[in-house]
This record gives sequence, structure tokens and C-alpha cells, in this order.
Amino acid sequence: ELFGMAIMSGDSRMGEHAQRNQLGEEHADFYDIHSNVAKLAFGLDCPPTKSGMAAINKSHLRIVAKSVIFGIAYGRGAKAIAVAAKEQGISITQEEAQSIIDTIFQMYPGLVPFFAECRDRATRQASAHHAGEHYDGWLVNSFGRFRRFPPVSERDKGLAAEFGRQAMNFPIQSMIASVVSRAMAFLYGLRKEYGPDLFKFVLQIHDAIVLQVPYENVQFVAEELLPFAMRECVPIFPTTLDGRALDRSKPHYLGIEADVMKHWGEHLSEEEAKAMGLPTGKFSIEGTTVNYT
Repeated sequence: ELFGMAIMSGDSRMGEHAQRNQLGEEHADFYDIHSNVAKLAFGLDCPPTKSGMAAINKSHLRIVAKSVIFGIAYGRGAKAIAVAAKEQGISITQEEAQSIIDTIFQMYPGLVPFFAECRDRATRQASAHHAGEHYDGWLVNSFGRFRRFPPVSERDKGLAAEFGRQAMNFPIQSMIASVVSRAMAFLYGLRKEYGPDLFKFVLQIHDAIVLQVPYENVQFVAEELLPFAMRECVPIFPTTLDGRALDRSKPHYLGIEADVMKHWGEHLSEEEAKAMGLPTGKFSIEGTTVNYT
């Protein structure tokens, strides 16, 4: 979603940070967006990384920053974000949540006009329709998927606000959904090409795909097949909110993480990985992080 915000808003700084965020904390150019936002918002004295935050017992503030960043994409204000954080067992004040929101928009000013246009396209149709003028009432994501909004009365501020929140989220959330749908289609095609014994689909959970893979195929699937099907085959081209391409010469690619587990939610031990003939450790391949232990 962070990368989606950067692509659609055209905020180059956020785009750079989102790409560096894919590298992994051990990389010299790694940039942890959530930790940097928390550090700036609260004036913390620590390296802006997950481990840096943990070293000063401030990991909860990184979680708060992460919640705020994603909350912004759902149109949540400081009060709603503070309430949601408390439901997760993290106590922050409305003022602290607002401080993080302000920090994010200062770091990434391109988000401000982008989200404003999203809201505007979903809600301005009421006055235009009443005046007999053309109105939009729709948005389209970077893969051509439409979201339409019916005219809403200017008196119905609650519905207008809800439409605005949905419009802010649609270009981002639907982009990720489109990427995953296409990635699964490519994986399905590759499975037909290589044979059904290469792997089996188990489950899709939002932007995650669970596969059942024979031991001897794990390294090939994790290191070669997934990066090809889920990154290289699914370029993202930035568009305007009415679907016009902005620059088709510069596609963007999402990073992926491949976690190898013997049982659901249980990472392999180093001994188990070696017994299966798998590499041990964690490393990155062109934006793909493979965790074998």
C-alpha cells in the first residue's frame, strides 16, 4: 500500500523510500518508513529501524506510526486512529496521532493533493449534478478497474464523508488486489507449464499466497518462480485518476517476501533447512526477500 500511495500520488520522495524499504534492514540503503516517521514525530534518539526502536523500548511507536500511515489511506482522522490504536492495546492521544499525520504529510507532500482529488471526484458530483454540469463520480485504478459513486446530497455530509474515504482507499487497495490477481494467473500458467507436481495452491489471504511445495522444489519456487511471476510479470504504470497513462516508459515493481515454513506460522530451524537441502539465512533477490530460517 505504501508503494501504491507513492506511485499514484507521484511523490518521488515517497517512491524512493518505498523502494528502499524493500531492501531489508541489513542493506546499507535500507529505509524504514514507519521508524523514520515515528522518530521524527516523537523526536526519538535512535537509528530509524525496527531494531533501533526496539533498543530504546519504543517499538510500540513504530506500530503506531504504521497504523497511522495505513489509516490515512482509509481517510481516518487523528481521533479515529487513536481509538483504533487503543483497540490494539497501544495507548496514544489524539494529539500524538495528529503529530504523526502532520509528519507524514510534511515528509510526503504529494499525498495531500492526491487524496484531495480522490475525495473531490467522489463527492463534488452533487453540486455539479444539481447545476446541470458534467460531474465525475468515478475513479479508475492503474489497471483499469473502475469505482463509481452515485450523486449524494450536499445535506448528507455523513454519506459524502464515507464516499470520500472509500475514494481515497480505492486506487491503492485495488491496485494491490489487481497485482495479486495477475500474479496468481501467471503462477497458475507456470504450474501448467512445469507440471502440477511443482506446487499446489492452498490459499490466498489478501496480498499473500500460500503454496504447498515439495522440498526439492522449494528453492526454485522461492528464488526464481515467485519473483518472475509476482514481480517481473506484473509491472505497474502510474496513471491519473481518470485512467490516463502518465509515463509508460518507467514501470514500477512491487517487492515480495517468501517465507518457507514446514507448518503454518512456524519458520524452519537451521537444522530443518539443512536436512531438506535448503539454504539457511535471509537474503534479497531484486526486491525479493527469502527467509529460510
